[in-house]
Amino acid sequence: GNTTISGDLLVSEYIKHVGDTDTLISFPSNDTINFRTAGTERLRITSGGVALFGGLTSQTADTSKLAVQGGDSNIGIIQVHAGGGENSGDLSGIAFSHGTDNGTARAKCAIASRATGAYGKGDLCFYVDDASDNNQVSAADEKLRITSGGQVRIANTNLTTSSSADDLIVGTTSGHRGITIFSGTGDSGNIYFADTSTSGVENRMGTITYDHSGNYMRFSTSGNNERLRITSEGYVRIGGAIGNYPLNVIETSNRTTTAVPTIGLYAKHDGSGNTGVGFGGGINFWGDRNGDNARQTMGRIFCVADVNSGTNISGALTFETSTAGTPSEKLRIKSGGEVLVGTPNKVNSSPSKFQVAATDATGSAI
Repeated sequence: GNTTISGDLLVSEYIKHVGDTDTLISFPSNDTINFRTAGTERLRITSGGVALFGGLTSQTADTSKLAVQGGDSNIGIIQVHAGGGENSGDLSGIAFSHGTDNGTARAKCAIASRATGAYGKGDLCFYVDDASDNNQVSAADEKLRITSGGQVRIANTNLTTSSSADDLIVGTTSGHRGITIFSGTGDSGNIYFADTSTSGVENRMGTITYDHSGNYMRFSTSGNNERLRITSEGYVRIGGAIGNYPLNVIETSNRTTTAVPTIGLYAKHDGSGNTGVGFGGGINFWGDRNGDNARQTMGRIFCVADVNSGTNISGALTFETSTAGTPSEKLRIKSGGEVLVGTPNKVNSSPSKFQVAATDATGSAI
C-alpha cells in the first residue's frame, strides 16, 4: 500500500529496495549521497555538489561538477543521443553558455555530430555565435568541421577542391583568408613534406622555412637540401646561400673541362600559329629616369630565330640599347657566327664574319 509521511523521514544510512537489498540509496557521510545497483556504487553526489559516476568516490585537484568513470578504455563513456531517425543534417550535441547564477542562459558555443547518413555516420562540427544578442547558437554558426572522411574544414562546410589536397580546407570564397604561423624571435616557422614515418630526413623531404633569426625564407627538396633562399634584403639565391646580388644562381658539379647552361629561358609558343624568323625570348633592362619611379627600357638582349625552316631553328643573338627610352638593335651575332654592328638590315651581303653598318646603308666589312 501507500505510506504518507507529512514530516521528515530520518534514516541512519540506507534506503533499500524490498527483495533487492543490494540496490539502495545510502548516506556514507555528512552531506553525501550515493546510489547503488547490484551492490556496486553507480552515482555519488558529494558535499560540494559534484556528481561522480561509475564508481568514483572522491574528487582531487580539479573543479569539475560532473565526472564519469567508464573502465580502463572506453571510447563512449558519455553518449549524447538525438532520436527521430538518422536524417542527413540532424544534430546531436553539447552547448556551452555563460550567465547569472542559478539559471541557464542562451548558449553561444556548441559541439555536435551532424548526421550524414545511416548507421549513425556523421561529421563533428563546432559552432560559435559571436552576435551580441540573446539568440542561441545555431547550425548557421558553424566554424569548423571534421568530416567522416577525415577532412578538416575551417570557415566552410562544402567547398570542393582537388582530392589530392583536401585534408585541410581553410576559408571561404569571399573576403581575405589565410593561415599564420607564429614562432619565437630567434626560431623558425616550418611546413614539412614527408613520405615516411622516421626520424631521418624522409620525414621532411621537402620543407618551407622562415627563419626569424636571419629573416629569410628557405625552400628545400630531396631530404631537406636547401635549393632556394630569399634573404631579408629580398635577394634570391638559387642553389646555395652565398652571393650578394639580387639574383644568385649557383650550380655545384664535378665538371672540369665542360660548361652547361645554368639558367634556361624558353620562348614557348601557345600553338595559335606557326613561328617564323624573329621568334624568340630575351632579357629586358629597365631603369628609373628620376625619383618618381618612372620606368624606361635601357636595353635588351634577345635570342631570335635567324632561320626557321619549320623543322629546325637556327638562332641569333641581338643586343639593343635605348635612345630616350626607345630600344633599337645595335649588334647581332648570327647563327653562322657573323657579327653585325649597327643596323643589320642595312648591311650588305658580304660573307665577312665582321660587318659594320653605316647610317647610309653602305657598310664596311672585314
